Amino acid sequence: MRMSLTKRLAVAGLAGFCLLVIGLSLGVRLAADTIAEINTDAFLSTYADVLIPAITINDGIASVDAGNPVIARMPRDWQISQDHEPRQRSSRLQSWLPLEPGGDGVRLRINDADGREIVALQRQYRFPENTLVTVSFGLDAEIADAYAADQREALRRRLLPWFLGAGLIATALLASQIAIVVLPLNRLRRDIDALEGGQSGRLSTRYPPELRSLTQGMNAQLDHNAAVVARYRQFAGNLAHAIKTPLTVLRLAADTAETRKNVEDIHNIVERNLARARIVGTSPRATALVDVEPLLQGLARSYRKLSSIEMPAVTRIRR
Repeated sequence: MRMSLTKRLAVAGLAGFCLLVIGLSLGVRLAADTIAEINTDAFLSTYADVLIPAITINDGIASVDAGNPVIARMPRDWQISQDHEPRQRSSRLQSWLPLEPGGDGVRLRINDADGREIVALQRQYRFPENTLVTVSFGLDAEIADAYAADQREALRRRLLPWFLGAGLIATALLASQIAIVVLPLNRLRRDIDALEGGQSGRLSTRYPPELRSLTQGMNAQLDHNAAVVARYRQFAGNLAHAIKTPLTVLRLAADTAETRKNVEDIHNIVERNLARARIVGTSPRATALVDVEPLLQGLARSYRKLSSIEMPAVTRIRR
């Protein structure tokens, strides 16, 4: 059994909605990961405003006053490099941080000499005399990962209402699209049922353009059929009336019983066909449902009156 158009639209809409949900989920995750990564980079380089002013250039060599108490208490691993060579690092670092090509914005995950896993971010700053210094800010990987996870969770909670709102809007749009397509089709089906049942002679033309051409074509065919039936009735009526006069003459001139019987048979055939022509196109469709119980009860009452034979009562027909 083929699937109805309504079910097809519902299945297609549901599939589209599922794809939309999957796309939105991936989009939310990607957006949360991207924003969390940006926030984590900002978190790693939080103390850039403290470290950068402490960098001095002497004879073209960059250095940091490690004795500065503010720099000494800064809760970040740091390292400065110049001309692709490490120059100075914080006391917490047990080994030099590697320098990756590409410079600014590169994030690294490495293990220090003491086995501590570090997440580091490279930044490039240009000082007077066009001196380019690469500064690496590092932090324990556990702390950086926990901060990134908190950022992702907070962003997902913030984006969840928007996600649900988009899902509700998509559901409403899906339902409205199905209704827009299915309602005219249901109305057309009711009109066709009324046409086939004899309650209506034409289809309405108040349909969308996609269905209007169909209904106009069906109405044109109905008009053509009605014209053909009208011509048939007229022809049958004219033929019957043309034959009646000669039949009357033959009936009066018949001199034997057999001739009169033949003329009467011809007359009955003409009357039956004339009656049939009068009812062509006026009866409901052959497949229309008819309640036969009252008809059977009426026939049973008639037979009881005409015959002395006891007729069984008509039982109710199960539908």
